[in-house]
Amino acid sequence: MGKKKEKPVFCWHYEDPVPDYVFLNNDVVFVCVGTDRFTGDCLGPLVGDMLQAKGIPNVYGTIDQPVHALNIAEVLDVVARNHPEACVIGIDASLGRAKSIGQIAFWDKALEPGSGVGKDLPPVGQYAITGVVNVSGFKEHVVLSNTRLSLVWSLAESIVSFIEQAFPYVVPDMVATTSEAQMFFSKRVRKPKRGGYCMTKQEFLEKYGEQELLEIKFCVYDLVDALPDDFEIVEDDIPMFLRGVSKGMESGMMEDWTLIAEIAVETAVAMSNMKRA
Repeated sequence: MGKKKEKPVFCWHYEDPVPDYVFLNNDVVFVCVGTDRFTGDCLGPLVGDMLQAKGIPNVYGTIDQPVHALNIAEVLDVVARNHPEACVIGIDASLGRAKSIGQIAFWDKALEPGSGVGKDLPPVGQYAITGVVNVSGFKEHVVLSNTRLSLVWSLAESIVSFIEQAFPYVVPDMVATTSEAQMFFSKRVRKPKRGGYCMTKQEFLEKYGEQELLEIKFCVYDLVDALPDDFEIVEDDIPMFLRGVSKGMESGMMEDWTLIAEIAVETAVAMSNMKRA
């Protein structure tokens, strides 16, 4: 009996909206594997550059300082020493079937770099994000060198958008004023110029009440009970709101959901204003 083929936790095409998942890890490291010597293999370094450009910390692997076969073991040693308790996510290009080109997958397992081209390299992290850049099965190095940069770039942009949404705790923080925070508790909240659907308190509960939001899965109902009845929030700002929930919980306010809700709102307003600036 053959080995059962592993499946990703979820996947999406770079042209589609990114999946609606939120992970509230407070220490995340991104190891972006690849090199710009082959167009198809530069997905990881491109993601690394884009993450650094957004001020996201703990990024290893960029166009100028790539993580590749010759230095990956050394880089992983550095990551283990500097971030012993971190959630490490490996990011790399992959090859697949023709119909899978443009697909991005999130895996609940370590990244296996080089497996698509027959290399035996050490695994990376606890989770992996891969993007299919071209077809597999024939002269993989030639295929990687003949991959369109526009495709790789689009995949990188989609992966970074997913990381911004799914890992709100890694986004640089700001502090909001009380008056700004109060706007999130008012029906006067309007859609921003960039668009976005405004969710009510009940809609928020219906959408996230049963979702796996990691540490806060058990408290979504308590959180919503602490919000005013006229609460509204732009859907795009929900990851930032959830980051504020995590901050409140880590401040030792596990039983005071009113204070946690206030911190969540302040965080969402501040980070939303920064994002739209």
